[in-house]
Amino acid sequence: MTDTQEQAGDGPLRIRDIAALAETVIVEDDVGVIVRDGTRLSARIFRPVADGRYPVVLALTSYGKDLGPDRYPSVLEHASKPDFDMGSFEVSPWTTWEGPDPATWVPADYAVAYLDVRGFFQSGGDASVLSPRDADDFHDAIEWLAAQPGATDGSGRSACRTSRSHSGSRPAPIRRA
Repeated sequence: MTDTQEQAGDGPLRIRDIAALAETVIVEDDVGVIVRDGTRLSARIFRPVADGRYPVVLALTSYGKDLGPDRYPSVLEHASKPDFDMGSFEVSPWTTWEGPDPATWVPADYAVAYLDVRGFFQSGGDASVLSPRDADDFHDAIEWLAAQPGATDGSGRSACRTSRSHSGSRPAPIRRA
């Protein structure tokens, strides 16, 4: 699927045409984020083309930072059944499963970073689920992003509730958007 196609069908998912945005957004693929134990995690970063400093919305994922809506889980196929109505929603082709949509955030002067968690997809290391090491990785990723040129000292975080709760079990850097 190209960046400008819309998905056809009767399901709840609509894919937004981003042709008008494509020249205003820089997409950096497979950016290495080295965490405290030397493991390389893989990020995909979306940011405005215009020079400036932008707060970063971070989403850590085990679902694959590079997988767009054309690869969303089959649960969406069931949404068109009469006894299962989850409504409809629209995302851009850049949006990973359960992630913030760069086509919404970047035009609003934010950067968006998707990060494959340790041991999943393009990130190195051994996979675990909500371990203390994952919390350290989350912390280190926030610090790394905040230190990048063009980032403000503000950093938003987007993750599922259990991940947010878990990351809170470690002293996290204080950031304001």
